[in-house]
Amino acid sequence: MVIVIISLIELFIEAITRESNNSIFTALRAFRLMRVFKIAKFSESLSILLESIIKTLGSLVHFSLLLFLILYVYTLLGMQFFAGKQKYDDNQFLITNKYQEVLNVTYSPIGNFDNFVASFTTVFQVLTQDGWSGIMYNCARSTNIYAA
Repeated sequence: MVIVIISLIELFIEAITRESNNSIFTALRAFRLMRVFKIAKFSESLSILLESIIKTLGSLVHFSLLLFLILYVYTLLGMQFFAGKQKYDDNQFLITNKYQEVLNVTYSPIGNFDNFVASFTTVFQVLTQDGWSGIMYNCARSTNIYAA
């Protein structure tokens, strides 16, 4: 009953102010999550599911640490192999080292290995396969074909 009353108050305030991005509304929306726990108390299968999710979170922490360690190692490797080798002009086109010609590539220079943050982001981008081929071609063009 408390959750429903808080939701109604939130809807009433939102209708009056016509703002939905206020932090008060975000805090009030968090109370809606309590409905799941209320349902779980009455449903045995849902309570078993929630208990198994909570037990799995412990393993997820270990997996996340292992994933971060792997990303950290490949970030350092990328910085060692490719830091400072990708040069871009003012229009953000890749300049190859071999002929100093400008290649009209559509890939952003965000995917580089010049510092730790950019390198970590680039490795994460390759891991999620979001534009990994552009990063591969840029690295191969700026160093040699074996970078692929």
